[in-house]
This record gives sequence, C-alpha cells and structure tokens, in this order.
Amino acid sequence: MSNLRSLWPIALCGALLSSACTEDHPVECNAACVAALKREPLTGKSFPDPTEEQWQAAFDTATSELAKGDWATRLSAIQQEFCRTPGKVDYAKVRSLEDDMNKKRALETMNRRIDITAAMTHPESAAGAKALTKIRDESMETSILKVKVQEIMQSCYVPGTVNTPAN
Repeated sequence: MSNLRSLWPIALCGALLSSACTEDHPVECNAACVAALKREPLTGKSFPDPTEEQWQAAFDTATSELAKGDWATRLSAIQQEFCRTPGKVDYAKVRSLEDDMNKKRALETMNRRIDITAAMTHPESAAGAKALTKIRDESMETSILKVKVQEIMQSCYVPGTVNTPAN
C-alpha cells in the first residue's frame, strides 16, 4: 500500500505536466518572418497568385491552425538543439527533428482531403474556390514552418563550422 502512496504524487505530477504540454502555443511570426513568407510561393504554378486579402486570410488561418498543435514546441526543440552549442551543432539530430516535424505535417495534410481537381478545373465555382482556399492555407502552414526553421538556423549560425556531433 505504501508503494501506491509514493506513486500517487509522481502520477499527479505527470498528469499536470502532460496537460501543460497540450496547451495551444502560437507560432510567432514577426515582420521579418512575414517578409520571408511573402517571398515564398503559396501554391503551385497551376494556381493563380493570391490577392493581398487572400494571402492575409491564408496567413491568419495557418497561424490559428499551427497554434492548435505542438508546432511551437517542435520549433523550440529544433532551436534548443541548434543553438545549444553554437559552432558544434549535431546536424544529424537537427535534421531528425526537422524530419519528424515534416512527417507530422505531411500526415496532417494527407488527412485533410482537398479536391485539387475542383480547384484546378473550376476555380470560379464554390467547390473550386473552397478547395483553392484550403490549398493556400495548407501551403501557408508549411511555409511558416519552413521560414521559422530558417530563422532559427540563421540566428545561431557560426560561420566556418563543420558537422560535429554534440557530446
């Protein structure tokens, strides 16, 4: 019985920590981030460039969606690994964290069905316009994550370093 009593505080602490880890955290995008995003294509060559209003709507939707997941935590893990010891980055570990993030992103995108055919063949129809909007939103989410990883790497980069595993 005493073993159960000693496990209770550990279980309670674990439950409290897990609930704190599941809270929504926004992925911050400052003016430099927005400028970099504006240089990123939102869709493919098959789709027209978005208007400023469409771009802003996609940005707002994407930041809202990214706040619902653990994206800020994933970006933070990449930043901690990359910036932990500037000049002695374990690039294999950073790449692994990026790959995990990209895999999760790909799975989420695949799970959200988008009628690309409707967007390509009938963009003026209601179904085509809705599909095109979803494509822009998905593209913006991916672009935000890409730009944030680039910002992290630029903020902690030490010129003249080689790929060295961290100890």
